[in-house]
Amino acid sequence: RYYHWRGFLVRYIKSATQHDPAKPKVLLVHGFGASADQWRKTMAVLQQHYEVFAIDMLGFGHSEKPRLTFTQYTWESLLRDFVLEVVRGPYYVAGNSIGGYMAQSLAADTRDLCRGTILLNSAGRVFTPAEYVNVTASLGGTMEEATRGYAQPLPPYSAPPERLLQLFATGLYLYLKTQTPSICKRLYPTNGTAVEDGIIDCILRDSADPGAIGVIASGAKLPPQRSHNELIAKFGRPVLILQGLLDPLNNATARMEAFQRLGDLIETAPLPAGHCPHDELPTEVANEMVKFIQRTEAKPVVSSGAPPAARDARERAVGAGDSPLQRSVVDENILEDAEAALAKQVVK
Repeated sequence: RYYHWRGFLVRYIKSATQHDPAKPKVLLVHGFGASADQWRKTMAVLQQHYEVFAIDMLGFGHSEKPRLTFTQYTWESLLRDFVLEVVRGPYYVAGNSIGGYMAQSLAADTRDLCRGTILLNSAGRVFTPAEYVNVTASLGGTMEEATRGYAQPLPPYSAPPERLLQLFATGLYLYLKTQTPSICKRLYPTNGTAVEDGIIDCILRDSADPGAIGVIASGAKLPPQRSHNELIAKFGRPVLILQGLLDPLNNATARMEAFQRLGDLIETAPLPAGHCPHDELPTEVANEMVKFIQRTEAKPVVSSGAPPAARDARERAVGAGDSPLQRSVVDENILEDAEAALAKQVVK
């Protein structure tokens, strides 16, 4: 299936099974360099319980790869419109790596519709509570407020020169063309055979499309980001951290513990998997997601107003007299430090 978005074709996969329309739906978001195909095995289990959508973000998978300046604003706007126009109705969103960050950003900005998020080895900054107080104080408010000009404006953003980015992206593409199989297997330490099920072919095929190099270059020029502290506080609803503890890209245990410190709305489920647990252990991941959704649906619905944690952070940093935001931010999710290890994170 294809969704026509602002003149571009965006591919998505929709489960074939029919369910009670009153039940929430589930949206799945891939990581940098991956596509909806990486979710197929998880979808096979999830669709027994819910209507499921998996999207190829613009510039990835089978979606168009136009000559654009890709930023988090592009992908956030796409996901928001997709939820409003295609998914429609209450939903849960799950995302892996950069897709996890985008999922939490989407949820924070559509919290009237989103009932919960599932983050699988998510990208995005996570500060300690003390660090976050200092960050908001230095900005004069939250990153959202600073970006939108509600607090102290951010300084002008200057990306690296375009020619340098193109050279970087071309070199990275040539490297990945030969190294993708070995990189993928390293990221699937428990079930290395999972990457032999067409995933490598999908990555190589998609990266050979016209325009793909420009998308790769975008990973090195992304503007400042909202932290998970800010996003989860704004969202104010349950979050499940599904963490592959064998992820070779970072200290996965420490990262899961950092999420746990963000409050009582955080649930965690450690898994014996690498960076892409949804593809490495799809049945286990799908079962954890179903249990989380069922637990959350059994609880009273949380008010969609700005959660106390978000108000408290704003008041500490800006002052209790400042008025709250009058509009939600559509365009301002981010990836983590331009994915500093982009060459290692092709299948995120």
